[in-house]
Amino acid sequence: QQALLLVLSIFWIFCNYLDDVECLIRPLRPICHRRSTALRCVNAIVATNRQAGFEYEFEEKYEAGIKLCGTEVKSCRKGQVQLNDGHVQINDGECWLSGVHIAEYSGCGNKFQHLPKRNRKLLLSRKEILKLEQRILQRNLEIIPIRMYFTELELVKVELGVGKKKSLNDKR
Repeated sequence: QQALLLVLSIFWIFCNYLDDVECLIRPLRPICHRRSTALRCVNAIVATNRQAGFEYEFEEKYEAGIKLCGTEVKSCRKGQVQLNDGHVQINDGECWLSGVHIAEYSGCGNKFQHLPKRNRKLLLSRKEILKLEQRILQRNLEIIPIRMYFTELELVKVELGVGKKKSLNDKR
């Protein structure tokens, strides 16, 4: 039995080593890992806002981190996110993402659940926030979330687009 356990543990270590080597060889392709019930993918897109490209003309795009609680991250892994009504507000030198719906996680009780449409803090540097705030005030631009995705380190990021709303004639 001890020999069998030793062989199984060496096999398990070897499989994990091959998994790490595969990540180093091909980092651009999404690599999926199966842990518990959720599927975790590197560089996986959680949600996209296709309507934003139709209604807005973007001048610049930014990448921002987002502050989420545990059940929100689990819902993001399941792909239960809607960015269609989302927009960004800047209050007191902080960026807030509002109007984004992240569904409640079905695997836990009501005590630990999050509110689906609460305001979520975006993590940007102070310089980026000041630059965005000046552009919004001077040129009457809006900040809209374009897509939400996981990075290689399994962090949730949001791609933000800064632009103007298109007129009715430009929507082709």
